[in-house]
Amino acid sequence: MPYLIAILLVIIDQLTKYIFYNKWLFSFCSLFWHHVFNKGFSWWISIFPNYLLIFITVIVLWIFFYLYKKKYIWPITFTLLLAGWLGNLIDRIYLWWVRDFITLVNFFPTFNLADVYITLWAIMIFIESLDNE
Repeated sequence: MPYLIAILLVIIDQLTKYIFYNKWLFSFCSLFWHHVFNKGFSWWISIFPNYLLIFITVIVLWIFFYLYKKKYIWPITFTLLLAGWLGNLIDRIYLWWVRDFITLVNFFPTFNLADVYITLWAIMIFIESLDNE
């Protein structure tokens, strides 16, 4: 079941990236949406080349797949990580950068739904670690 939910979340992420990269939507409500071609990872940090980011993503997904299979992490935690990283991995592989488009405030980086999934994953990992004590 986590795989089906992750696929649905990836589809939603890819659809929003496609929709918000069309010019007509930006003319409707451009206050919170604008294009950012993110060639880095978290907070636009780009200390690694793209092919290395793709490799790191695949390795981390493989590690968390192992942890999920051994029941070390909750299914929802695994689902959020899988959806977030796959959503951005698709962009990295096909476009060589990640499409970000949501802007909340001027000093906060622009992000996308896959980034929201990853942020929720990090929060869940923190909660999960408190639950295990």
